[in-house]
Amino acid sequence: MNKLENTMQSAGFKLPIQEYKKTDPRGSDHGFFTASWSECSGMEVTKYSSDKKIQYSMFFGCAEDFESWASDCT
Repeated sequence: MNKLENTMQSAGFKLPIQEYKKTDPRGSDHGFFTASWSECSGMEVTKYSSDKKIQYSMFFGCAEDFESWASDCT
């Protein structure tokens, strides 16, 4: 496991198939987040509603920015 995978897991995201998933800290009725990364584009987090519709996506250029957001999110 590389540093980016460790970063996502330490923030509470779990790997279902191709991305990490985390229930919204306010509860499952508020939906969930997914997180993925690539060497080219950095980290992407997408927020879904409880009915699995995309609400928004965020992009992070480095692990430190993602960690800062994740610590504020939990």
